[in-house]
Amino acid sequence: MGGIIQRAVKRGLARRKEISPTCIGVDETVFKKRHDYVTVLSDQDAGTVLHVGSDRKKAMLKAWYESLTEEQQKAIESTSMDIWPSLYQCHTEKLP
Repeated sequence: MGGIIQRAVKRGLARRKEISPTCIGVDETVFKKRHDYVTVLSDQDAGTVLHVGSDRKKAMLKAWYESLTEEQQKAIESTSMDIWPSLYQCHTEKLP
């Protein structure tokens, strides 16, 4: 089933219009109760998922921020997030 999900996500991303979120949410959650985490980034205004990271490490969030253009980064006015130290540190470094 993993292949079906991957193809569906790929098609959905290809159809997605340019993103320009101003209010984002960052939330990490445990996956299957095994201490495996995913991080969900969402557009709080549109109510859509922007990205699902495979962990809750700083490198994952940093890569997502770096995938945005400078204009997209500057457009972000607010962020709602837990204070998971590595994610918070990355956020403050990339979007002071």
